[in-house]
Amino acid sequence: MQHRDVIDIQPDRAILAGLIGTLVISIIYYVSPVFGVTRPDAVSLLGTTYIGSKLHSDQTAIEMLGLFCQVIVGAVVVALIYPRLYPYLPGRGAQKGIALGLLLWLFGQIVTVPLLGGGFFGLEGSIAAPILSLLGHLLYGIILATIYGHPVASEQI
Repeated sequence: MQHRDVIDIQPDRAILAGLIGTLVISIIYYVSPVFGVTRPDAVSLLGTTYIGSKLHSDQTAIEMLGLFCQVIVGAVVVALIYPRLYPYLPGRGAQKGIALGLLLWLFGQIVTVPLLGGGFFGLEGSIAAPILSLLGHLLYGIILATIYGHPVASEQI
């Protein structure tokens, strides 16, 4: 008979960790012009492409809708998926967060950014854009892994 751990997911802790990580990555993207990146950030990109440009012509409203999308994805969706991915991510502790951040960044650069018109790895803008994005996603993963910790096996079946 094979035993399997049942993971006890703590959604409140996951969402808090995701919210803090999303706040940090959002701040990095908003200060990106300081590093020579001309606002290729996910906030305005998501807002413009999916919701903003269809509902508003006001740039502030578009960015706010984009920020809303980023918060939902970062603070809720990815944060709640992290405990399920935990056993499959390499390393321990913050290393798992780095692996998650790298996976999120690769998915974004290979799939999402080109779909949103930013080109493969966002290189249509500048070389600084994918580098800043990588740093932001790695930091998000580290924050999520550090604050959430690791899922606890509540019982065995």
